[in-house]
Amino acid sequence: MKWIGALLFISTTTWAGFEWSKRLVNRPKHIRQLKNALQILEAEILYSQAPLIDAFELISKQIPKPTKYFFQMLTSDLNKNKTDFLEIWKKVLRRI
Repeated sequence: MKWIGALLFISTTTWAGFEWSKRLVNRPKHIRQLKNALQILEAEILYSQAPLIDAFELISKQIPKPTKYFFQMLTSDLNKNKTDFLEIWKKVLRRI
């Protein structure tokens, strides 16, 4: 019985380690996606002078997951609440 428990413990911790490793490997990719999205946002604001809601919606259509979800949440929260943008940004960041 102790052997079964030990094997179960080892296999569970190994699986958790692989999952954690996968998250860390994907992290640079997600940072590059966010950087690209912010560059697109800068271009939309400077050159097309689009409002933030429109720019976020356009970016969410161009960027792959999971960064896409961040901009979709910003768009929906800005449509619902016409409050301070900084507060909405912080709230969405906390949710992500």
